[in-house]
Amino acid sequence: LGRQIALEMGRPRRRCGRALPGEWRSDGRFGRLPPETIARAACPPLGIDYERSERATYTGVEAQRHDKATAQRQTVVAGSDSNAKRLKKIYASESAALQAAEAEWGRTRRAGAKLTLPLSWGRPDIFPEKPITVTGFKPEINAEKWIVVSARHQMDGTGGSTTTLNLETV
Repeated sequence: LGRQIALEMGRPRRRCGRALPGEWRSDGRFGRLPPETIARAACPPLGIDYERSERATYTGVEAQRHDKATAQRQTVVAGSDSNAKRLKKIYASESAALQAAEAEWGRTRRAGAKLTLPLSWGRPDIFPEKPITVTGFKPEINAEKWIVVSARHQMDGTGGSTTTLNLETV
């Protein structure tokens, strides 16, 4: 009946799988998808979690592979190797090592900061990959461009609903 679509984080797509037109614009919109604005007043006083990751200091990711012909380890790099994060696993092929390095490099670039926002009222109109702007927080949080990584919508027994958003920087 339904379809499951696996998409790369940070690249919004339509339901049919085609890319949304455009890129992040100076007015804070991604193509035609307007960002949702969430004010600090919409969040309860407890439960807001902001985390700035140290991973943002890496300039690339290294992965090692084992070359059977020479019995040596070889290194592949995604990004720059000047201050690269090294993956612990040793891969069997160059393509597997490069794929793992590129995937981790994408996660590293995306995860400069994370923000968890519990909303006092349910917001079922907010979904993963939707651009978000926040107001009423510290200036460094307000200045970031955020996307929704996950949205948890919960209903209680009395008919009320809440939403918890996990956001990452773009």
